[in-house]
Amino acid sequence: MTANNNKPQLRNSSIELLRILCMMCIIGHHIIINVLSVNFQYPIYTFVDSLMHVAVIVFVLITGYYGIHFRLHKVFALEAELIYYSVLASAVALLVFHSIHIKDMVMSFFPVTKHVYWFMSAYMELYLASPLINRLLEKLSKRQFIYMLLVIGFSYSVLFTGDTYNAGTNLTGFTFLYVLGRYIKCYPVYDNIKTNSFLICLALYTMLVLGCSFLPTTGRIFPHFVNWFYLYNGVGIIFFGVVVFGLFSRWTFFSPIINKMAKSVLAIYLIHENHAISQYIYVKPMQYLHNYLQIGGGLSMIILIVLITLVCIAIDQIRILFFRYLPFEKLEQKFTSVINKI
Repeated sequence: MTANNNKPQLRNSSIELLRILCMMCIIGHHIIINVLSVNFQYPIYTFVDSLMHVAVIVFVLITGYYGIHFRLHKVFALEAELIYYSVLASAVALLVFHSIHIKDMVMSFFPVTKHVYWFMSAYMELYLASPLINRLLEKLSKRQFIYMLLVIGFSYSVLFTGDTYNAGTNLTGFTFLYVLGRYIKCYPVYDNIKTNSFLICLALYTMLVLGCSFLPTTGRIFPHFVNWFYLYNGVGIIFFGVVVFGLFSRWTFFSPIINKMAKSVLAIYLIHENHAISQYIYVKPMQYLHNYLQIGGGLSMIILIVLITLVCIAIDQIRILFFRYLPFEKLEQKFTSVINKI
């Protein structure tokens, strides 16, 4: 991925830019489903939300493409970041907004087990399982790799159809997308595909989703649209994610600014989607922009997405400076030493 030998330390900034854009889409998705169009109320927002919903698919594909290189100190650092923002958000909710109780504050110290963030609970499961998954994939032939994808994909996209809880929000879904990302990396499927082909696929997919978004929600066809093009285990949205990732992976450039901003992508999610304060981050501000200032819903959403992204990145700089002094690697050494003595 480092075509420019003068800057080998930088990851491909097109993928880092994609991660930032995906997080902005996740913010937009949350604004739409909580404020602008609850329960697919307005077709135009259903269309926009359906496109934005691909962000989670792309995130896990990127994880699979680069691979998870398991290190215990990274697990500690990740858990520490989750606790940091979970507790911080709860403290603000308790002391400033008075919107939670002491019991909620205590529960904020256990963000993974208490599913404060469903994405991170599923991701942590994937991270802990990654050494075994990676070891297995290293032993597979290309044919066996494809067979594994078909088996997990069938379970993921067919057996769980219509099941909202299991529609990509668990280890099964993340494992499938991770393995798919690893396959794309190990067997470059994009090399023989022209950029125009990606653009044509995107255009056709967009038109299809646009048409389906205006179907009556009480009709028989609309639930199938949701299952195929909206839920995370839908075949259509997975295809869309693969195409979007493929398009960005063909574009190579390097930007230290974008790469630095991308380091705070997780923080953007942890701050804005903590349910203890989300009402005050995007629900009430969106209502204020749209209803009180009479700014159009689409423009209000864009303004809020940009503001939340920039403010969260700025906030995360404090956490990054603070975490530099935490001895995660020494903690790993001590933990490993204790385990080896058992």
